[in-house]
Formats: sequence, structure tokens, C-alpha cells
Amino acid sequence: MSRIHSLALGVSLALLTGSALAGVVTISPLVGYHDFDKKTQPDLTLPAKGLDEGTHYAIGLGYRFTPAWSVEANLGRVKTQEDAPFGAVNARVRGESLDALYRFNADSRLNPYVLLGIGRNIYKADNAAASFTNGFGETGGGLMWALNERINLRTEARIQHEPGKSWNNLLALAGVEINLGKFAKAAAPATPEPVAVQPAVAATPVVTPVAPVAPADDDRDGVSNDQDRCPNTPAGAAVDAKGCPLDNDKDGVADYQDKCPDTKAGAVVDAQGCYVVLKNSESIALNVQFVTGKTEIVGDASAELNKVAEFMKRYPNVNVTIEGHTDSRGKPAKNQTLSQQRADAVREALVKLGVDGARLKAVGYGAGQPVADNKTEEGRAKNRRVVATAKGESEAIKMKK
Repeated sequence: MSRIHSLALGVSLALLTGSALAGVVTISPLVGYHDFDKKTQPDLTLPAKGLDEGTHYAIGLGYRFTPAWSVEANLGRVKTQEDAPFGAVNARVRGESLDALYRFNADSRLNPYVLLGIGRNIYKADNAAASFTNGFGETGGGLMWALNERINLRTEARIQHEPGKSWNNLLALAGVEINLGKFAKAAAPATPEPVAVQPAVAATPVVTPVAPVAPADDDRDGVSNDQDRCPNTPAGAAVDAKGCPLDNDKDGVADYQDKCPDTKAGAVVDAQGCYVVLKNSESIALNVQFVTGKTEIVGDASAELNKVAEFMKRYPNVNVTIEGHTDSRGKPAKNQTLSQQRADAVREALVKLGVDGARLKAVGYGAGQPVADNKTEEGRAKNRRVVATAKGESEAIKMKK
């Protein structure tokens, strides 16, 4: 019986043609031996003698372009030790590689293969704060032995050359390769087998009904090709009765792409369906004047102060510097003190109007920054002042014209 079983397995594998092997996805769990180059001194501890050999665990994900050619991404991990003068230091190495494989006798039960690839090793020791990385090139070969159409036993050997350090590491691995199948187009409906016509009874022919063939739906959105106005909608996208993606907020961006699904009608949106926001800069100036030698404001400045207070409440992130100034009469030290007192007076007035004092800075500049001629009374009046400028930025949704 075992000979019959082996013969049947061989026949079934031989019937697995090249077109069936091409396009399949494979996964390969592997375990084995990793022998590090004895020159390895990866700056994990110094001085060091190199890394001991260790057990290598790996997983590979592959894709077969043809029965012979495939590409495979591998992730491996080794826990080992670094020999140091005063005892061993635990170290971990993670390897990542991308390899091309070529199989000889790809459609037979037993097929050897060779591989060539590139990758990197990331070294980390328990006594080191940081890891470091070496790139490598690798080559190797192995043997696949088919147990059935889905599972191959796999053994291989590799050599990794790290050119930056001139290290050569050896790997010997064994495991299985599992065929996960491939993504195939939907098969055409099977043609019903011919049905034998029974002899007529009383000269009445017997007609055997044929099951209706479901209409084709290439993009699988639930709308048949002959009714689909949008024949290439992506998988999972909600569509209407015509096969086109839904756009519930009618902003021109389909729901499956819309990051802002509830924008209001008439608003301009970007490619992700979100509002286009316009930013406008606004500013307001404060300018009050004072009686000579005093902190008393000339005239009624309440309207001016209220205007600035309302502006700052509307823009809560705006901070303002209030600048106090004097004319040139008086001693410089007195003018400096007076200008500071005038700036403080305006600051306190704004605080009483509800502005957070932490947003207001009062600075006295004395007579050093005149805006008019101090030789005339009119010029000196203009120089006895407190000024401030507040700037804010507003945002508005851009609307269609």
C-alpha cells in the first residue's frame, strides 16, 4: 500500500503544472544554527573576543513569479553571548533580508535551489545602551522535498558577508515551506454537463432546464457589468444602484476617500473631502495721550480701551506689549519712571475690562522714542503717549462662488 501511495503522490505532484505553481504565496518557518565570525567585535563590550554560535529562528514570506523563480523576505532572530574577559555578555541579533531563489526541477517532488540576497544584522547587548547595524550580502543553497501539494520539507545553508567589518557568518536552517495558494480571478461558470434526453411520452419531448448563469461582476461591488457605470470601484467601497461610490455629503469626494464626511453644502474641500480654510490677519492699535508730568489720560479713552479689550477677547492667543513714552522735559530718570507708570496705568485699565494680565506687558521707554518735535507744545503732546498694537489671525471656510 505504501508503494501505491508514494506512486500516487508522485503522479499528483507531476500534474501540478507550471501555471499552477506560478503566482503562489509561501510562508517558511525555519530554525537552525548560526555561527558568527570569530572576528566579530561589535562594540557591545570592549575588549571582546566575538559572538558565540546560537540557535537561529526565522520566518520567510515568499512569492513565486514562475515555477523556478521566487522572491522571499526573511526575518530572523538569534540570542547568543559575547565572550568578554570577565564573563559572558548576553547579546541579541536580529536579521532582515530579501532574497531571490531559483529552483532546479521546480515541478518535481525533489528540487534543489540556490539563493542570493541582501540584508542587515542589528546587534544589541544587554550591557550596551544602543544597538548598531551592519549590512550584508548573502548566498546559499538548499533542498525542497514535497510532502504533498501544500507542504515542502526545506533544508538550506547560507553564508552572510558583512563588508563593513569583513565578517562571514554561517547559517544552517531546516523547516517547512507552506503553499498558501494564490489570488485567482473568479472562474467562469461551469458549463452544465449534457443531459440525456428521455424517450418522449405520448410524443411530447422532455426538456431539461439549464440553470441560469449569474451575470459577471468584475469589481465585485454587487452591480453586474452590464449595469455598472463605475466598473473599477475598489474592494469594500459602498456603491449606489449604478455601481458608483457613494458621496453622502455631495462634496465630490467619495465616502471611502472622505476624511471629513459631513462637510456643509457649498464649501470648497480638498482631495480628502475636508474644508479649505482661509486665514485672515487683523490688527488693532492703541494710542492714548497724557497730561504733562502725570499718568492722567487726556480726554475720554474708554472707547479706545474697550476696542482693544474686545479684540483681545476675540483672539485669546494674542499677547500685547504696552509701550509708555514721555516728552523731553524733565530728567531722564524721572521720565523713565513716568513712562513706566503710564504703561502700567493702561495695562490696569485693560485688566479691569476683562483682559488676562498675563497677556499684557507694560514697558516704559522714557523720552527716547519721540514721534514728533519736542520743541513745540503740539509735538510734546504727541510724545506723551502710550501705544500698543495687537495682531490676530482669523479663519474662515472657503465657499464656492
